[in-house]
Amino acid sequence: MSLVYKKFLIFVKHLYFFLGALLITSCGGEGASDKSFDASHPSPNPITEPECSETAAGKIINCTVTYNDLNRQFSYYLPSSYSSESEDLPLLISLHGGDDTSEANISYTGFSDLAEENEFIALFPQGSVAEDKGSTGWFTGTCDTSEVCDLGYIDFILDSLSSEINLNIDLDRIYATGFSNGAFMAYSLACNLSERIAGIAAVSGSMDIGSISSCNPIHTMPVLHIHGDADLQIPIDGSEYHENVEDVINFWKEFNDCTKVSILEGSDKNFDGNVWSTNIYSECLNNVNVEYVVLSGFDHNWPYFQVNSFSNSDIDGSSLIWSFLSRFDINGDREGE
Repeated sequence: MSLVYKKFLIFVKHLYFFLGALLITSCGGEGASDKSFDASHPSPNPITEPECSETAAGKIINCTVTYNDLNRQFSYYLPSSYSSESEDLPLLISLHGGDDTSEANISYTGFSDLAEENEFIALFPQGSVAEDKGSTGWFTGTCDTSEVCDLGYIDFILDSLSSEINLNIDLDRIYATGFSNGAFMAYSLACNLSERIAGIAAVSGSMDIGSISSCNPIHTMPVLHIHGDADLQIPIDGSEYHENVEDVINFWKEFNDCTKVSILEGSDKNFDGNVWSTNIYSECLNNVNVEYVVLSGFDHNWPYFQVNSFSNSDIDGSSLIWSFLSRFDINGDREGE
């Protein structure tokens, strides 16, 4: 996909939103204000272009930017085979948890190593610290209900990587995954930024209470969910703040019109006395899947497994996530390609 075409797609997207806003303003509409613009409440500071360390394949590139009056950061990894002449590569957004950092997320997920092996771009955005949060995290609501517009921020990063930094990105293969609070954000991207997101994987998280009823992606959405049944921070059974994970899975299998379920029983590969299972919902629209992995005895953590090495789980979460997501693009199953 040429750079000119990428910029054209981005221009069309922003033109669409501008015309929509103009139409709403001109037609009034319920809840619209007839007051004139108040100059005493200026709009947020202009958004700056990212400033990044030297772009080089085979290493982590760190970037800073001002977005909506906040100093933000993100990092990304390019496989060593990447060049300006490379074909468009898929991109995986990895979202850290609450009271966590993108730097730590790079370490515990190992997605940069997987990106090297499988030739994709790994993106690691950094959450903000704002008044409503005493630590780093993601504001998972829509931008009209959140103190910080993280949906807009991630959308902005994707635009910047494609049009300003000029990376060769397959725009039909942008995926999102997240841990804990980052898993909530991944679900929010699936619901509210589905025009860009081809599929998601959530680890040890859920959806906010009430968000299921307002979730309406514009295309089928492959979903992988991984959760320990001993997780006390984000219990599988839900809380006053988050949905029961079974309800989340039921929503996505119904949204994707899945008609078949099968159960895969896993073995105790790390010999800790616990096993795991996967509910696989298939025969869905566009041949997408919804898969729910339950790790027995596993707590609030990122699962990893290595042969002949200490492993906290029977599965390697990062490898499983990429194996699942890479099967799909924004139109569904890629098997026919």
